[in-house]
Amino acid sequence: MNHKSANSYASDRTVLEKQTWPPKKWYTLIGCLFLIHILFYYIFLDSRKIVPRQPDTRQKTLMVANYDTDPHSAVASIIEAFDPSVFAGAHENGVSGFLWTEKQTTTYSSKSAYPSFEITPPTNIFAKELSDVLMPTAERIEVQESPYVPSLKLKESYVRTFPTHSYIQLPDSLKNTWKLPPMELPTQSWNGILPNTVVQAVLGEDGRIFSATLFSSSGMPQADEDAIRAIQSMRLLPIAPVLTDTPRRPDNWTRSQTVLFTICWATQSIQTPQ
Repeated sequence: MNHKSANSYASDRTVLEKQTWPPKKWYTLIGCLFLIHILFYYIFLDSRKIVPRQPDTRQKTLMVANYDTDPHSAVASIIEAFDPSVFAGAHENGVSGFLWTEKQTTTYSSKSAYPSFEITPPTNIFAKELSDVLMPTAERIEVQESPYVPSLKLKESYVRTFPTHSYIQLPDSLKNTWKLPPMELPTQSWNGILPNTVVQAVLGEDGRIFSATLFSSSGMPQADEDAIRAIQSMRLLPIAPVLTDTPRRPDNWTRSQTVLFTICWATQSIQTPQ
């Protein structure tokens, strides 16, 4: 009887040892699963659908976390940091709308309630920065950060005038061969000067627009949508017909080019109810 119990105990111990993995195997399994998770999000996840294209120096957008409004936002932001696709569909820019807020940082007033550092542009060419020398002074925008204000403050070197009507600017490379068709753009409801919207488009050899995407945002979603819709629907008119011996193929993509259209907006002040 004792001999049978000893044999059964030995067999149970052998089965238990087979079912129990050493810690080294568990660590290896966890590491493999972690690597598979990382490879999945780095290979199969399209980051362009989550993070929008970065605008140029004319527009600065500051994303501020709403930690004060929701006590659980800190935990949700940690989840979003590991897997942004969880809240990708909740906001037009690809981030969760209840966690982040777009803070308007583009201003055109040099007056501030807080003291700020004013830097005088140097007159000596050797004292200037390389970006100031290469960029035209009419398009240079000085970015100054005040230590008393948590957001960036943009100040233009020259005062812009209010346009009376919205219009599209042709790039310099197209002014000698193409002209814009007669079209009207809406006036946007905005207090002050609205930054320009820059749209990148693929122009065919017959003047048609094959595709249009947002290159630089104005900070107003409605204005950006109107700009893309206007560029997609227009067709450029040739200034003079081009005579060639070979027949022209309008659908030939090999002769298409990528150009940038700048849309300057006319604005009207928003009437606030008394």
